[in-house]
Amino acid sequence: MKKWTLVYTTQAQKDAKKLSSAELRPKAEKLLKILELNPFQTPPRFEKLVGI
Repeated sequence: MKKWTLVYTTQAQKDAKKLSSAELRPKAEKLLKILELNPFQTPPRFEKLVGI
């Protein structure tokens, strides 16, 4: 199985800090792992965002 290489932009690195502080890091890492294995796979469904 071929693994793809993910390249992170400067903006993505800044956003990663925000994800970590919002406690969304595990979900983001799961998505990145899916992309690394098969970037053409349909991502898993997530719940809708709800405003406060």
